Amino acid sequence: MNSLKKNGPRNNRGFTLLEILIVLGILGTIMAMVMTRINDSRNRAKAKEARLALNGWSEAVNMYYNDCGKYPSSLETLKNPDSSCNSWEPGAYKKLKSTDPWGTEFQYSVDGNNYSLKSLGQDKAEGGTGLNADIDVGTGEGE
Repeated sequence: MNSLKKNGPRNNRGFTLLEILIVLGILGTIMAMVMTRINDSRNRAKAKEARLALNGWSEAVNMYYNDCGKYPSSLETLKNPDSSCNSWEPGAYKKLKSTDPWGTEFQYSVDGNNYSLKSLGQDKAEGGTGLNADIDVGTGEGE
């Protein structure tokens, strides 16, 4: 005697393969949207970090100008005692990083009594828009 009914109603309590695939598709879509938001937030944080670092360098450049009456020839000049300027003490500026959060050197140039200090941004190239835009703290003007 067989206790299994061959023609009677079946009680299926499991999920079909199609139902599982639909749920996985929905979860995948949600994860893709969440990861995009997380990545955008991470990139915005890097841009803010670059701006803060540039503000630190700008402060050091202006302090050097106040102490020496000229702008430094390079950012590395700020990290070392300068024999042409006896009143310059690098102090805390030795700890400043010379690369932005994307690993590119900060761009510094001096032209007489003006200087330019910027990061090339996420795309590591001149120009750009949005998160790829250059981050510039402005041009200093000496007296």
